Amino acid sequence: MAVILNQKKSTCPDWDSVPPELLYLITRKLSDLPDFFNFRAVCRSWRSSVPISDLPPQKCPLILEEHDKLFLPDHLRFFSLSTGKVFMLPFPNQLMAQEWMGPTLDGYLHVGQYPRTNKWLFNPLTHHQVLLPSLDDSRLPRHLLQRSGDYVISCGVGFDRPSLALFRLSNKKWNIGKLGRHFTNTCICVNGMFFSYDRLEGKTKIVEIATGDLISVVPSPMEELQEFVWLVESFGDILMVVSLESRTRTTNNHYDFGIYKLKVDFDNANHNPCWVQTESIGDRVLFICGKTGISFQAGQFHGMVGNCIYIKKLLAIDGSIICRYSIEDGGIEKIPCPFNDWHIFVPSLQYLNTSGSE
Repeated sequence: MAVILNQKKSTCPDWDSVPPELLYLITRKLSDLPDFFNFRAVCRSWRSSVPISDLPPQKCPLILEEHDKLFLPDHLRFFSLSTGKVFMLPFPNQLMAQEWMGPTLDGYLHVGQYPRTNKWLFNPLTHHQVLLPSLDDSRLPRHLLQRSGDYVISCGVGFDRPSLALFRLSNKKWNIGKLGRHFTNTCICVNGMFFSYDRLEGKTKIVEIATGDLISVVPSPMEELQEFVWLVESFGDILMVVSLESRTRTTNNHYDFGIYKLKVDFDNANHNPCWVQTESIGDRVLFICGKTGISFQAGQFHGMVGNCIYIKKLLAIDGSIICRYSIEDGGIEKIPCPFNDWHIFVPSLQYLNTSGSE
């Protein structure tokens, strides 16, 4: 007589059977990039149902580990402030022999060898690469890249040297001096305009990128020149962030910031642009690292606090930390970071336009 055993049904869920339309709805709720990549790693069907080109909408920056070695590693490490998670993305072999030169704040990394060799813009999410020809000019120091549409701008910070070079992706040629002679340690590109803070004069210059025409020179909102100044684009506003403390007090982790909004009307020829001080930025966050900064809404991300300035600080004892400054009451809070040194990285799937078409 045959004995039939009762077989218990498996309690392990069948992840492959989840409908694709449900997977899509779930990913729309994932506001953090590490969660999105972990979601796609569950199984092959989930990965095929939700391609990387379907990245959920989010603008919260990631902390990208900086590398002090000449050769880049085979993986890049990222840290999410929103979730406290670390994740890695592969780095292509053909670029590993290049030197690390930092992110561009629009989803691309700048890699190459200094000073007179070709350099690349590389997107670690899409692996899209854009070759930048050699900038063969010893007068330009190690530089910061800004981008506006079809244009890439190299911004030097040396004394008594031409500090700007313009590169158009469509014609693949550098043009040194097209934007004039500026001494800048902070700048941004917004809607075809180049805004640079002249640290020697304390003035902000506005230049039209396509023509190189100087549109306006905006006087400093402060009586005395300040050493630590940043320009940040924030939801259509141009903000100036000024550290009002001396170098000694800032090193000791004490901050006092002034925030100014640029009041400008390009349609009115008689309008003189000026800086207007503001006491609050509402739900917005300003994130400052090095000579650059970005802005996003805190309410969209877990753990982020609005009306605050997040700033990178290098301390001899603690290494690199993140300080959160409350604009409302001036309070300071340290945020743990797993990396000794890092940059801000803003994920993007947007491909750079190299054809010259609009």
